[in-house]
Amino acid sequence: MSDYLSLAEKILRWSRIRGANDAEVYVENGEEFSVHVRNGSIESLKQSSFQGLGLRVFLGNKTGFSFTTDFSKPALESIIDSACAWAYLSDADENNVLPNAVLSQSDDLGLFDSHVQDVSPDTKIILAKSLEKKASERDSRITHTEGASFTNTTSFIHILNSKGSSGSYATTLSGMSVSPVAEWAGIRTNETWYSYDRFFDKLDSPDNIAAIAVERTVRLLGARKIQTTRADVILEPSCGVTFLSSFFSVINGDHVNRELSFLRDDIEKKIAPDFLTIIDDGSLRGKLGSRPFDGEGVLTSRQVVVENGILKKFLYDTKAALRAGTVSTGHAHRRYDSEITIGAHNLFVEKGNQTSEEIIQKTERGLLITKLMGFGFDPVSGVFSYGASGLWIDHGSPVYPVHEIVVASNMKDMLKNILSVGNDLEFRGPVACPTLKIADMTISGN
Repeated sequence: MSDYLSLAEKILRWSRIRGANDAEVYVENGEEFSVHVRNGSIESLKQSSFQGLGLRVFLGNKTGFSFTTDFSKPALESIIDSACAWAYLSDADENNVLPNAVLSQSDDLGLFDSHVQDVSPDTKIILAKSLEKKASERDSRITHTEGASFTNTTSFIHILNSKGSSGSYATTLSGMSVSPVAEWAGIRTNETWYSYDRFFDKLDSPDNIAAIAVERTVRLLGARKIQTTRADVILEPSCGVTFLSSFFSVINGDHVNRELSFLRDDIEKKIAPDFLTIIDDGSLRGKLGSRPFDGEGVLTSRQVVVENGILKKFLYDTKAALRAGTVSTGHAHRRYDSEITIGAHNLFVEKGNQTSEEIIQKTERGLLITKLMGFGFDPVSGVFSYGASGLWIDHGSPVYPVHEIVVASNMKDMLKNILSVGNDLEFRGPVACPTLKIADMTISGN
């Protein structure tokens, strides 16, 4: 890691020689492997190394960005010239500055699996083939699969800026997924299930992944259309993730600054029931969205966005925070080849005290949503509208599958109308949500 930071120091010096009053170097390097199998044969296989460097320069209050994957001296001098040229052409903004906080050290969050390098490519291929085979053979109604995959990535992140911030960290990510297809009585369904973790040994077994994938696929066989109605809706955790991901766009500080959020005037106002708390925490140990510092070198931390139904804060990078008259919450996201955007780390709804089974049993009439499709959220108006499929609930029990429906409401109403929060919170990605029950949504069918 020290070699990359030494390289970054040189680029900072060269940038200043070319007129930059401040600069920031962001470097990524690592290795990646992926295999996709279908019908027992390898469809694609990739193993590669990567490296890249992104440079931001500041000329007064103007900023420019450039990147490269070539670390030769001529290529590095070229991106400095390019970044400076873009800065000269850009408009000045008093908020174009580096963070004031100086990064010098950060916590080890348990993001790196030192043993994954011992897993051979043959073992990874066998795992993918085994996963597909187990899914194909688990139920006679599975006609084929769309394939199974195994991936793993090792990444090293380095950041250095002219204000003295310097930091590095390493991450690993391993994962498996499978997509079985079932057919019965002319109806075809397919679902995908997966397991991802920082540590290879913590992945679910192929047996378990296949079992869940197949169960989720076959339970929708025989799905019917229903008449348009209004009813309570239960979002399974995977669908709650879609809801929460949509919610993130209205707490994104840049969107708030640009008046692209219906919550822009609601800080310290009650937007949900007392039992709803929403948190983003990039400092959680071992989680998929964790990192010790963000894309600008600001330390990550626990940020309570909604506390007992009260909207407490928005999430910011440095520029958006200054524009709003506050401080960064450490939510600058980037890769070496992209400029900074605001993103979530580990965004989640704090778990409740009911099981998903209890929530269903207490639902006299409603819809358990198992899949949301398309993109249907407007952060300005709050309109939430997605294609969906799921299971109709009558007298506390799922009675038949439904499909070709659209569920719709306004997120402002959805937040206020949350009736129950499950205890089944599980971090399967950077956004996590337990089962949610929401009152009185429109379900459009026939």
